[in-house]
Amino acid sequence: MLTLAVAVCGLLASGVILIATGMNVRLDQAGPAAAMIVTLMIAHAFYSLVRDEKRLALLTGGLGLFIILSMNAAIVAHAGMRLKRPLIDSVLAGLDGSIGCDTPALVLLAAKAPWLSGMLGFIYSTTVPAVIATVLWLAFAREDKRLWQFVFVCGCGALVSAGFSVAFPAMANFVHAGLTPDKVPGLPAGSGRFFLSSVDYFRNGSNPVFDAAQLSGVVTFPSYHAVMALAVASAVLPNVTLRPFVVCWAALVLVSTVPIGGHYLVDIAGGAALFLMLVAMSEGVSRSAGQPHPTAAADGLHQPTAA
Repeated sequence: MLTLAVAVCGLLASGVILIATGMNVRLDQAGPAAAMIVTLMIAHAFYSLVRDEKRLALLTGGLGLFIILSMNAAIVAHAGMRLKRPLIDSVLAGLDGSIGCDTPALVLLAAKAPWLSGMLGFIYSTTVPAVIATVLWLAFAREDKRLWQFVFVCGCGALVSAGFSVAFPAMANFVHAGLTPDKVPGLPAGSGRFFLSSVDYFRNGSNPVFDAAQLSGVVTFPSYHAVMALAVASAVLPNVTLRPFVVCWAALVLVSTVPIGGHYLVDIAGGAALFLMLVAMSEGVSRSAGQPHPTAAADGLHQPTAA
């Protein structure tokens, strides 16, 4: 039940952040989202306990938990910006420099090859759809353990990244280095700066309404895109046919986070470390639960009976 416990913690964290910042959620946005989550959870219970349709139980439960965790991470990350904690860009840029990495130079290099930056921009945009597709694939493949671990890593990764960004926010490499669009004309529109309107609304604005239409990727360190890319690759890796494609895709996502996402190199390292920590945590809980067979969902919603 590890994933469910994290989801409850996410609900509490988002509630605390909203209260602390004095923000109110728009009912016209929260209502449909809540209805969708409740519907998925009811469907999961029905297909787990009444109908005994394992694939549909895994699909509805996995999607429901991922949506809950993602939504609460979004609330924490965005509403938390109202606390206006000091930015740590100088620290992150310094860490890049300490390992001999000139991150702005890498961005300028990518801008010189529009075909490459265009491809990286497309790959970067496929990360979230790839996570959803992985949930679908694992559910219909009846991969209980891998599905729940995947949802835990992606969902908890979103919450941890969001929480860290609240305590230690950053504006990202592009802004810190002064990389305006005219300096990188070869990059896709909005590269490294697409989140600035969201930052302005939540960090600098005075509107007390949490507007979901203003959401964007505002987490700099650790890179959540790195967490998602590694999680997808790890989940799909056992499939020999898909292995080379998912490895190449994940590698390109990691590369794209600098010129497209505006990240520092250390952000990617932080995302990789977070991924490994969450995998180890999930595996440790599974071992301590004494799973009778590899497909027992010790960190999911429903513990299946032995076939």
